[in-house]
Amino acid sequence: MRKQNISRNGKYLMLALDQRTSFAKMLGTNNNEKIISAKKEIIQTIGRKASAILLDPVYCKKLVKYSNKPVLFCMEKSRHKTIGKARKTELQKGFSALQAKKLGASAIKLNLQYNPDIDTTILRYQQAIVRKIGSDCKKNRIPFLLEIIIYPIDSKFDRTEATIQSVNEFRKKEYNVSIFKLEYPGNPAGCRKITQMLGKTPWVLLSAGKPMNVFANELKIAMKTGCSGFLAGRAIWQDGLKIKNEAKRGEWFIQKGVKHINKLVNIVFKRG
Repeated sequence: MRKQNISRNGKYLMLALDQRTSFAKMLGTNNNEKIISAKKEIIQTIGRKASAILLDPVYCKKLVKYSNKPVLFCMEKSRHKTIGKARKTELQKGFSALQAKKLGASAIKLNLQYNPDIDTTILRYQQAIVRKIGSDCKKNRIPFLLEIIIYPIDSKFDRTEATIQSVNEFRKKEYNVSIFKLEYPGNPAGCRKITQMLGKTPWVLLSAGKPMNVFANELKIAMKTGCSGFLAGRAIWQDGLKIKNEAKRGEWFIQKGVKHINKLVNIVFKRG
């Protein structure tokens, strides 16, 4: 299981394109061909600057051929299930780590909606899903990237502490996580603690759809405190999807979109 396949010189410069419902909403259409066309444009412009590209299990079969970079596939459905204040991650039916590998995936990603203080039944359910995907990845000898999305359930919510608690749980050997994908935990101390806890296991930063300048500043802090790169999507390309004229949108991807990912790459490698 080689994580090096999706990295460049030991750093992760990964582009996320696994959004489905939110991507269609931003693009302003549910037309599959138009969604595929827009994703193809992003892959062939911005994606050329990435070390790997994350695709979804719905459109991946038509899109994977356009990538000249290693690809990752996600395992979860587009939306989580809400039960009271809690969230449950559901897996995409009819898709598995083995199928993803056969389609050419170099790694598997799972988005996990998580709060360490939620109802114990849902907590066990979420942990079991991670255990299952981790086991499948181990069996099929493919790296497992776990994306933990921390969410509040009350006014006492502390993002830094909740993130640290969550990482502490899933770093256990039983989950077989190769790489962690995390939102900025709130402060540099949180980043340092995560790096210390994970040891040789790398972690990368997700953008959570934040404005590009905000995410870039967070990445600078994270890289100084032990982060190994990024797996980001919306912060890089979301403004381009607002452009309805296809030709002008394509120009935006080539100019602004490529500029955005280059900025992140330069932060990771401390250039300028």
